[in-house]
Amino acid sequence: MSSPNKPKGIRGIWIVFVVQTILSIAIGIAPYTFLKSEDPNNPNNNSSIYTWMAGMFLVSAIIQAAKDAKEISEANLALATANRDLVDKKFFKQYTENLTSAFAAVANVSQMSPAQITKTQELILSFMADFVTAYNVSGKQDFKASASLMVVEPLPGNYTKSQFFQEVSFADSQRDMSTYSHVLKLKAMSTPLRNVPPNFTLPVDKDPSRVLFGAPKAFTSRRISVIDDKEKIDDLLTHQPKIVADEVKGFFKKMFYRSLVSIPITQQNRCIGVVNLQFSMTEPFDCDNDNLNDVNSYLIPFFVTLATTI
Repeated sequence: MSSPNKPKGIRGIWIVFVVQTILSIAIGIAPYTFLKSEDPNNPNNNSSIYTWMAGMFLVSAIIQAAKDAKEISEANLALATANRDLVDKKFFKQYTENLTSAFAAVANVSQMSPAQITKTQELILSFMADFVTAYNVSGKQDFKASASLMVVEPLPGNYTKSQFFQEVSFADSQRDMSTYSHVLKLKAMSTPLRNVPPNFTLPVDKDPSRVLFGAPKAFTSRRISVIDDKEKIDDLLTHQPKIVADEVKGFFKKMFYRSLVSIPITQQNRCIGVVNLQFSMTEPFDCDNDNLNDVNSYLIPFFVTLATTI
């Protein structure tokens, strides 16, 4: 998928207009300034005539500059629109095809085996990763994104206390399992992530102040959780015991991705899962909420298809 071109203001038009106006003013005022330096008692001093002529020249020049600026504006806008349409048509064609394929993939989801459902989830996640990579607000060629799905399970579920602290990452073994409300289990990935076990599971703390960032935070808040730089997560771990904080930092150090966005999937006011978008660079949306909201809007139909598989 090619990246969509987002329309920008044509600042060059106004630069041309300002320059032309300044030159016009300079040319128009020069004769007037010169004549004013002459002897006012000189009967041949026609400063008022020249001043009037200079004023008319100034007005004429400004009008012409405005006309020129308008013509440049229209030409540049036509060119920008043509280029943008060319890119956008290709981008949206691919986006529409992927979305059509995603809906087709879940048409018979009720008849699928667990293995088939996982394959379908991986396909949809790959479409999402392709879209986010193509959107790429940074413009950098080495920008890459991957996507993963985590599903929600309430506790205690089938866990014993010993199983819980053995199988769930970043859980504080000094606490009782009853202090956690849910777990988030890795269900599918667009591409396998190195150093991530297939049964990777995260705890959800009952205490809001101790909920881990990323997927657990997205689950409890029902809001998007953004980590712009995995090297700057110390402030997000201040409420965690040292053993948990060190485990989290060690995990992220091994990961190829440098930033993370976690988006909740809701159904009938319940969060049933979280999609994690992992990026190869920091600040994938340039710290711009408009960019993030744009991407989220495009991804909503894919969330709908994923929700049918959970």
